[in-house]
Amino acid sequence: MLHLLWLRNWPHGNRLFLAAKHTGSLWSTYIFQNELLRGLKPGGGIISVGKRQGDAANTYQLPAYVIGNLMASYQMKVGATLVTAQLNVNNISNEKYFVGTNSGVFITPGAPRTFLGSLRIEFEY
Repeated sequence: MLHLLWLRNWPHGNRLFLAAKHTGSLWSTYIFQNELLRGLKPGGGIISVGKRQGDAANTYQLPAYVIGNLMASYQMKVGATLVTAQLNVNNISNEKYFVGTNSGVFITPGAPRTFLGSLRIEFEY
């Protein structure tokens, strides 16, 4: 019942806030097959979000943004164990952007350039 009351009070004709009209992402990786680079896997992608309304009353808009991400991993076999080391760089250009809001006065900024490393070890039984 509460949800129906909330929807009834929604401003008519306004765009849903934080819902961009245009958004998309693309990600791709490549695994080298030649002997010299076997195990190396680079990759990259982009995320694009169009401008969107910042609140239900459509009193302001959050700007559009495009961020790029990169990764590189190396996988090798050590005995019966598979070891993968990976480095990700998110928001490679350190773009300043806003991901959303939870009120009309507080806007959440997006993450700055971030480096994330990982090491995965897979054991065979």
